[in-house]
Amino acid sequence: MGKDTIQLSQPVNINLQLTSQLLDIADLIQYLGTEPADTVNTQQQNLEITAQSQHDAVGAVQLNFQKVMRNKLEMNNLQGQIIFDDNDFVIQQLTLQLLDGTAELRGNFSVDKNRNLTLKTFISGNHLNMQQFLSDTENFGQNLLTDKNLKGNLSAKAYITAPFNAKLQLNEQAFKLIADLAIDNGQLLDFEPMTALSSFVKLSELKDVKFARLENQIEISNRKIRIPAMYI
Repeated sequence: MGKDTIQLSQPVNINLQLTSQLLDIADLIQYLGTEPADTVNTQQQNLEITAQSQHDAVGAVQLNFQKVMRNKLEMNNLQGQIIFDDNDFVIQQLTLQLLDGTAELRGNFSVDKNRNLTLKTFISGNHLNMQQFLSDTENFGQNLLTDKNLKGNLSAKAYITAPFNAKLQLNEQAFKLIADLAIDNGQLLDFEPMTALSSFVKLSELKDVKFARLENQIEISNRKIRIPAMYI
């Protein structure tokens, strides 16, 4: 059976506006992970679209979400713009409210032919509730420093490289993060590395340590966390 061919010499210009009262990322991931039913008989397909230029589509997406959920983590008033050129996307600026504070995100991401996504972004956050952050993220799966051990107001600047597969599942081995953190008006409670110093300081003083400001840097790569320095 013969096939028609449509040649696209110019990119398609697309401008979209996405608005929603609620976006549940867990539901989105579940939807993307569902394999569509194969109900199309390929022998009946008689139209083939062939793009013979360097671009398929260019344009922008304006985002306006009142609430975004990711498990227990809740984000509000997410607004921003994403500019795209074929499979390359630039995050101009995303602003949102979360954890009693605010955050901004800039960066880019690309999607390959297998729908794998690589995100490279810079994130800054101010006046975030540290205890709630650890609780809502389930302490990142670790139990050394949890929401029961740390309180305070978190400010952070982080650069992240995060690869995802077509089902938006994170490749933890290739995930990288470098972050400068500061916690103001903080409190360390029953933190085991601190209580190990009881030979030098009274144990009662180490079980509840209040501080005006704690500064630190964290690096994550190859599923390992590195904390090179800490200043209190």
